[in-house]
Amino acid sequence: MRNLPWYLRPSYLEGRDIQADVDGNVKAGTLAALLEWLVSDPLVEGQDKAYREVFLKTFTSFTTPDVVFESLQRQYNMSPPPNLDETQLQRWHEKRSQIQMRVLDVLRGWLEEHHMLQEDSHIALSMQEFLSQIRSPPPAAAAARQILLSMERLVVAPTFPSVSRRRGRQQPLSNVLNIDATVLAQQLTVHEAFLFSRIRPQELVRYTKDQKGPGTVHLRAFCGTSDKLAALVKSTVLELDALDKRVDALEYWIKVAHKCLGVNNISSMSAIVAALSSADLSHLSRTWTEVTSSSTKLLHQMQKYNDPNSNYSHCRQYLQTVEGPCVPFIGHPDKLNSLLSPQSTVRPFPPNAAAPAPAAAPIINFSKRYGIAQAIDAILRHQRQPYTFAEDPVTMGFLQERLAIAAAKDNELFWKRSQEIRRVEAAFGDIKRQMEWAGF
Repeated sequence: MRNLPWYLRPSYLEGRDIQADVDGNVKAGTLAALLEWLVSDPLVEGQDKAYREVFLKTFTSFTTPDVVFESLQRQYNMSPPPNLDETQLQRWHEKRSQIQMRVLDVLRGWLEEHHMLQEDSHIALSMQEFLSQIRSPPPAAAAARQILLSMERLVVAPTFPSVSRRRGRQQPLSNVLNIDATVLAQQLTVHEAFLFSRIRPQELVRYTKDQKGPGTVHLRAFCGTSDKLAALVKSTVLELDALDKRVDALEYWIKVAHKCLGVNNISSMSAIVAALSSADLSHLSRTWTEVTSSSTKLLHQMQKYNDPNSNYSHCRQYLQTVEGPCVPFIGHPDKLNSLLSPQSTVRPFPPNAAAPAPAAAPIINFSKRYGIAQAIDAILRHQRQPYTFAEDPVTMGFLQERLAIAAAKDNELFWKRSQEIRRVEAAFGDIKRQMEWAGF
């Protein structure tokens, strides 16, 4: 950059406004410098695409869509500095033509790969007006037309994948426990996979700033299903008075959880196992003594996926290697903050290094954004392969109704009911021991 003539140099100063490693990867920079770098000539071939991908995926953590779009417009329409001779002006125009094509490439990527129409619809309208005004040079005009055509195509395309549904009549359902375990596992998978498919990368970034805002609705809907399913498991077990029926219910849910694991629905499996391992159910010692050893062994194997003491290492390893359709375990959204919360500023210089004059604006830690982008890719990569299970409208409708009813129950009620059953079990144990002492 320093070897360039003054009129072709970027406005940022390397070492002050932006920091890059020896390979040219951006480590940190001011907002203005990061925006200018977005359309600058890359130091290494292909580096601009990697930087653009991370920037468009994470920019909402440090700026707004309006600021980004306005910056791209300014860089496209920039004017030459004064007092250039004819040769200098020609070189400057060649440089601007390259920048203009990069601006259009960024806009195309934003539109086609980063959900502009869904996330930033007002920007899409402004972009449509901006692109419609580009008449020259011919390469830029052609690229602008292609982006406008892509926009028209995306407007009429379905936003989310559709769910196939089974045809035919079916008797109405009255009890979740009467549904075949395989069928329930498949319908849970259809339900959770659909909710998971709706999560956008920007939601994961946005959640770190606004947990309850409308911009995270799909993420919260998916994660909230785990709480609903756990409540349903507890409800179906604790509402039963007879010990043998509670035993059957526990074994049924263990079987459903194992079926979910078999189709890589880690989310539902984890929710069911969490409910079975909760104090509300795990303290029903008399009931658990009647559960078969094979079922207990299966439960213990699945509990490894939910072990927080190992930082969910078993689950992480499984999700990293699993092939085919999968609904991953994300956990409660609050746990995402430790992974995705970006630092707003950094000191990009080693403690013993002589730092140059401070930048005029805060330095944004862009290395952190590379980490965020990698975490997002690891979470959402499973969206690429959909399941082929068909939705059963009757079973799905009944399941969603029961999930809603169970979720509306107060957790305190589960605990009170659990204590009631434990007292009955303890009394039964006392009676049994007394009868044994009496010789019966």
